[in-house]
Parts: sequence; C-alpha cells; structure tokens
Amino acid sequence: MVKFKRKKFFWIRLSAFTLIAVACGIGFIWNQAITEHANRNIFGNERPHGDLAFASGLDIHFIDVGQGDAAVIRFPDERIMIVDAGTNTRESRDAFSHYLRTHIFPGNTPRVVHYFVATHSHADHIGAAYYLLQNYYVEHVIRPLAFTQNEINTGVPLSQFAITTPVMLHNTVLMQNFVRRLGESTCISGNPTLVSLPYRGRTMTYGGAEVLFLSPYGHYFNALNRLSTIFTITFQGRRIMFTGDSYVACEMDMLTAITTDVGGGLNVFGMPSNHPFRVCVLDVSHHGSTTSTSQAFINMIQPSYAIIQVGQNNFGHPHSAIIRRLENADATILTTRMMGDILVRVSAIGEIEVNGVITPGEWFSYWMLVGMVLLFAFATLLAMDFITKNPNKPAKQKRARKAS
Repeated sequence: MVKFKRKKFFWIRLSAFTLIAVACGIGFIWNQAITEHANRNIFGNERPHGDLAFASGLDIHFIDVGQGDAAVIRFPDERIMIVDAGTNTRESRDAFSHYLRTHIFPGNTPRVVHYFVATHSHADHIGAAYYLLQNYYVEHVIRPLAFTQNEINTGVPLSQFAITTPVMLHNTVLMQNFVRRLGESTCISGNPTLVSLPYRGRTMTYGGAEVLFLSPYGHYFNALNRLSTIFTITFQGRRIMFTGDSYVACEMDMLTAITTDVGGGLNVFGMPSNHPFRVCVLDVSHHGSTTSTSQAFINMIQPSYAIIQVGQNNFGHPHSAIIRRLENADATILTTRMMGDILVRVSAIGEIEVNGVITPGEWFSYWMLVGMVLLFAFATLLAMDFITKNPNKPAKQKRARKAS
C-alpha cells in the first residue's frame, strides 16, 4: 500500500480543491458568454428565418428591452399592434427601435402602426412611447386610465371619454411628454391619431384574430398597476393573454366576470360561463412578481407557455414562487432575460411555434450548483484523507512510540 505523508496529502487536497473552485468560476464565465452570444445571434440581431413563417398566421414578438415590456403583434391581415414600449433608458429605447426597424418595418416598408396599447403609464411600459409617436404613423392609441394634472384641470378626460368616476393622477414628466406627443400625432392620412380608453368587453377582429379586453373594469383602483389593461387575442383556437402589471385583485375580478352567469348560461363577455377559459400563451404579469399570477388564476387559465418580460433587476423578478407555480402547471417558461427576443407564431391551421429554447426554472441559481459541487468535493477529499491513513498503525501505538 502506498503511504501518504499527512503534510504532503494536505497540499494535494488543497490544490485539488482550488482547481475545482477555479474550474467552477471559469465555467460560470464561459456559460454567461455562450448564453449572451446565443441570445444576441439567435434572437436579437437576425430576422426570423423564412421557413418559420406561416401564411396568413399570427405573429407575436416579445422584444428584449431589459426590465420592461414591449411586444409587437402582426395580425393575419398584416395589421400591426404594439403593446407597451419598454423603459425610458437609452439601452431599452435603442433595443426597441432597432427591433422595429429590422424585424417589423425593414427597408422601405411603410411605418404604420395600426394600434398602440399602453397597458398602464409606468416608465417601464411607456418609456419609448414618445419615440414611437414621433417616428411612426400611429393610427389608434388605447391609452392608460390615468391622467396628467393638466388634463384633469382642463376636463379632457371627462369630456373626451365621458368618464364619470374619479380619475387617477399620474403627473410624471414622462407621462406629460407622452400625452403632449399624443396630441400632436397623426395617421398616415394626415388625420389626428385616434385615442380611446380600454373598457371591459371591447372587441376587435382582424384577419380572423379576435381581440377581447377583459380589464380594467367599472371601478378604479388606487394604484397604476391595478389599472393595467388585460386583453386576449384568439386565433384558430389559440388564446394569447397580455396582462401588463395587473395585480391579484384584477385577476380575481376578471375570473369572477368570466365564471358568473348573467343570463342564458353566458358571462358578461357573451361566452359560456361554465366553460374553461384556457390560455395557450400567457404574458406573465409584472415581470414575474408575487403581486400577481395567483394559483387560482393559473388553475383557471392553465397556460401552455409563460413568457416573462424581465431584465436585470433588484426586485427579485421573476420570483421563485411564481416560477415554481408555473412549472407545477406544466407551463413552458421563457424569459427575455435568458433568451433575448422571443417570437411566437400561430399558423392558419392553429399550429403554434415558439422561436426559442425551453428554459429551466430560474429559481435554481448557478451559484447554488457551484456550492453543491464544492461541498461534495471537500467532503470527498476529506474522506480520502481518512481512508489513506495507515491501518497498521493504531493511535495507541503512535502515542506510545512518541512517549518513548
């Protein structure tokens, strides 16, 4: 048997432990580099491949704008709807504008946006709305249910939209600029951009795809997130839901409206009140925060895909509880932080394709894995230390020899 000297083996063990730690660190850096490269080359800078296109289908582009929301919907009849416009940082605005120029309006394509839906007026949702209104022909804007002080003073919300309930004030500089630019915006015909408010039960149909607005509703909450516009797009039996930053209270109110019979077995939307309201693709609310995506909501809609628009942040988004809740519902989870831009396509016969790789739950941290590897390595080396002791020299004999 080969005999190891204790001191010599200590340095062997320390060197092995150090090499494992260095390997884990290099692995982390390499993993981040590969992920970033894949995200940018597959989802960020290239136009989608032609063989992914569906004739007369529905395209939904979720744009990676960092810690904010921005999506583009191309209807089967080629109409364009943009939902939110990212944050007001330069990086977010550049990502938003670049994607529009290269993927939605390449070359000399007329820059006509048929609908812009601002789900609510926080900066991470209307950040680049001013840019959009300034550089594109926007035919119709569905604006947030919140108003600047000047609008309230002049009575614009009450007169233009016939609002009779108290309005909510949001008087930030960004909101003021958005409202001001909205008043100057024009359609391609030269007429002023049409402006309207979201209301429950409103429907629109383009190329066989139906848009249904589910919230906000009759009364006003005391928080901008709770005023978020929630709507669905249904095409060939596939339902896609956008939720803005809506809260659990909004979800519960919406579920009540969907399941309540108002007469003849129908709910307020004219759909059977006892039928399941399944959602194929869910745009997860509030970047995966625990303020929304309740268990009751997930049980009701049973999403097949869950898209989380999120970037680097200090809020803990997406929260581990939401990730586990979606995983337990067997939803495929994709995040813009991990994947970059995400493209969802529904064909004319109802086939669905998500242009991306399924991501594991983000709640499982890389550093948790590193810690487990290091702990296992240390325990293994420590065990080797005891195993390599010479069994022919008991402790008592060693002490007796030292005494002599």
